[in-house]
Amino acid sequence: MEKRKVIARKVDGQILKGYIEAIPDLAEADSITVLSLTEQLIKIPKPEMKALFFVRKFSGNKEYSEVKFFESQPKIDGLWVRLTFYDLELIEGIVANSIQFLIDDGFYLKPPDPNSNNRLMYVVKSALKEFTVLGVQYSKGNIADYHEKLRQSKSPIDNPPRH
Repeated sequence: MEKRKVIARKVDGQILKGYIEAIPDLAEADSITVLSLTEQLIKIPKPEMKALFFVRKFSGNKEYSEVKFFESQPKIDGLWVRLTFYDLELIEGIVANSIQFLIDDGFYLKPPDPNSNNRLMYVVKSALKEFTVLGVQYSKGNIADYHEKLRQSKSPIDNPPRH
């Protein structure tokens, strides 16, 4: 199985670099297990976590200024959100438009910068001070299909003509 490079950031500011098998389903897990660079398995309880960053490289690019906000509405299907962590870090991204991100204690977020070292983030909700939905994005095909199904499923009584 392919190992993914990750950087775990804890709420106390501690950073742990290592590997994780594939992209795990963390909804049911009470901790996140990371194989450290010294090949030690480290379990981090979710309440101690801020976020798990799936990265391209461990070093990143110190000169690169990461874009943390979308310039305009993103063209990726999902919910466009702005997160404020308790340490006051702000970031925008896309989350799946599913009830699961409301129910589970964390969610996956696609960051706005395609050139960033961060490919994907798993955010632990207890580390968030604020969560704001900025918009909803659907591709044309999806929203058109939705409206057509809705139109066909309603009778004239349920969907009276507008005057």
